[in-house]
Amino acid sequence: MPEAVIPGIAVQGGSAWVLSGKGPRLWRLRLAGGAPARLALPLVTSPAPAQAHGTAVASGFGAVWVLTDLYAAAAPSGTRIGPALLRVDPATGKVAAALPLADLDRPVALAIGASSVWVQGWQIHHDATASVVVERVDPATLRVVEAFDTGGDADSHMAVGLGSLWVTRPTTGDLLRVDADG
Repeated sequence: MPEAVIPGIAVQGGSAWVLSGKGPRLWRLRLAGGAPARLALPLVTSPAPAQAHGTAVASGFGAVWVLTDLYAAAAPSGTRIGPALLRVDPATGKVAAALPLADLDRPVALAIGASSVWVQGWQIHHDATASVVVERVDPATLRVVEAFDTGGDADSHMAVGLGSLWVTRPTTGDLLRVDADG
């Protein structure tokens, strides 16, 4: 599994799951030993303008979660290509479900905790400005239950702990605390 860039790693179901920086792949490394397994992610590579890839990986709620930038999903007007959150079954290594992220233009980060999967990404506005948006996803129903704008800080990061979601705003020096319990 020689890779120069690894966007993320998660541990679930007796395996380490390593996101490839070279395209739509997820590596499974069994912690008990054995050869690495390369799993292809069902992402769009053509006619997309650039090769699709996973942007983040995390584990929790009995699943491996992969955030992608280009995923083909059925829509009322045909096929919609855009960002998605994939739930991977760690027992089979296959995508069990997908949630198209219609309100995000570029997904960047995942956090797991407080009974939710948290997705962070860029939303481009009609006036060409952009902001960082966090969407809270119910892992059981795979539905967005809350979304909020955290500003336009490109270097923002997030984590879950102590009953809250924490989001950094490096340009202002702020740390945003969102009550995750309600």
